[in-house]
Amino acid sequence: MRIAAVGCSTQMGLEEPIANRVGRFLTLYLAEAYPDHDVELYNREDYGGTADVYARIADDIDRWGPCLAVHIHADAWKRESYGFSVLYGKEDGHSLANYVYHSMFNGLTPKGYTRGNGIIHRVDRVAVLYHQTPSILVEVGFYSNPRELSLLLTDYYCALVAWAIADGVKEYIKRHIGISPDGHQLTEEDDMPYLELDRREDGGPYVHALNAKVGPDEVVEFFADVDEDYEIDIYAHPMGFKGFIDTRDSPAGGYGNEEGNKGGQFKVSQVTGNFSGKCWLTIHSPHLLHGGVVRG
Repeated sequence: MRIAAVGCSTQMGLEEPIANRVGRFLTLYLAEAYPDHDVELYNREDYGGTADVYARIADDIDRWGPCLAVHIHADAWKRESYGFSVLYGKEDGHSLANYVYHSMFNGLTPKGYTRGNGIIHRVDRVAVLYHQTPSILVEVGFYSNPRELSLLLTDYYCALVAWAIADGVKEYIKRHIGISPDGHQLTEEDDMPYLELDRREDGGPYVHALNAKVGPDEVVEFFADVDEDYEIDIYAHPMGFKGFIDTRDSPAGGYGNEEGNKGGQFKVSQVTGNFSGKCWLTIHSPHLLHGGVVRG
């Protein structure tokens, strides 16, 4: 079986050696995990400097026909920006994004190397996210941040990142394709784990601190693995922030609630105010929530 494609479709510059390093490690780990199946690396350097390289790689992956595709990128913005994120486009990439982000968060953040910046839904039609193969794009870090760049240029850290991505991919393959790394064929699909929002317990309701800022027209979606509907409180920071709908006592749904909305995420609020800034959110809930930010 053609089980996975790894794409390094970058913007060249500093991003290219980072994506190549992580992508090659990821390809190696997946090939070792599935010796009876095929894993293929699609690298920008094999396509020259053409402007349509994203579309060409996406088309070639579709023609090859793997079960999934993971595209490796690195980001650049401000010097103080750092951390990883996982992007998906079509809904068939959402589950894969959840597994990979969950694995990266557990594998990288406890060591203090980096932070998770969330799962991001790209609604614009990025070529590598909107082709036939279930696909995600992993931004492994910010090469505009000197400290993170120094890590991303080392084999040790890139191997660590690739290992965390591979663990998430293997979990997805086991649960959604039915193949374990040991070759054992599964007959039933377990409930998939979803992204957990950052949280702490203060002896009362769960307090979730969303690990990404939200701004105008960005949506927060989440749910709980319970059979009931419930209410949550949403607070925007800094205090005095205006323009957020449903800031108190917002209705939310459970994983198996009475309406039968199983396995989906529930849109509870949207930023719509006439302002240019963004804010952090704190959410009080009687249950542990899962979810993320949908970005336009």
